[in-house]
Amino acid sequence: MIDVRTLTCNPLQENCYVVTDRESGETAVIDCGAYYDAERQAIAGMLSDESLELSDESLELSDESLELRDFSSAPQHSTEVSQRSTLNAQHPAKVSQRSTLNTQHTRRLRHVLCTHAHFDHVFGVDTLYERFGVKPRLHSADNFLYDNMDGQLNGMMGMGFGRTMPPRGDSLHEGERIPLGRHQLTVLHTPGHSPGSVVFYIEDEKMLFAGDTLFRMSVGRTDLQGGSWQQLMQSISQVLAKLPDDVTVYTGHGPATRIGDEKRMNPYFKC
Repeated sequence: MIDVRTLTCNPLQENCYVVTDRESGETAVIDCGAYYDAERQAIAGMLSDESLELSDESLELSDESLELRDFSSAPQHSTEVSQRSTLNAQHPAKVSQRSTLNTQHTRRLRHVLCTHAHFDHVFGVDTLYERFGVKPRLHSADNFLYDNMDGQLNGMMGMGFGRTMPPRGDSLHEGERIPLGRHQLTVLHTPGHSPGSVVFYIEDEKMLFAGDTLFRMSVGRTDLQGGSWQQLMQSISQVLAKLPDDVTVYTGHGPATRIGDEKRMNPYFKC
């Protein structure tokens, strides 16, 4: 089984997922958008060499208004905890954690994966590289975005990044199967939001990590550099719409959803 933890972080409230095979402890971090120091410390703490049972421990995040959300409505998956915060580092908060993972194993970071290379989804990959030596992997069509973090930030937010991005790992490619314990994450290329946007599909667990290709009752924007509305609609109709209805979708921003709900009620599935 798979354990999913969600850390909603950075000014754009991006969802970073820590995905762990419960039997082996092998872990993938998907879309590490950790920007503030507290966010970086929180994710690194989840991956530190300690028991996977965290019920008696606390994790320091950074805002007294931090909200916990339980996505236990997806019963086929283990308990998921989402930490949502406005991340004012002047006001630290303690948040208790709980997991049902097999305590015979510890988390071992094996993969750092990016659904795409917009700045809010890759802010924290340098911390993972520095702490654990794992290079981030993304589709090569988004290399131009990854290599221009300062340009991205200046264009959208009028600021620079001020950090050095780590070297990229091997490029992701369509149909690749990424091992995670006994499970596999299948890479599906879904251009539109960006040229190199991908989703990660764990078929046996009926999970999809969709980045900004699909949101609950909406889809990603296409007005940023390299975006294409036509490609996005093709990705929806030719890739996502063909997945089973009971697949749970973990989105890049906002709440989780299910493919069946999107087929029935998301107007963009009918374009």
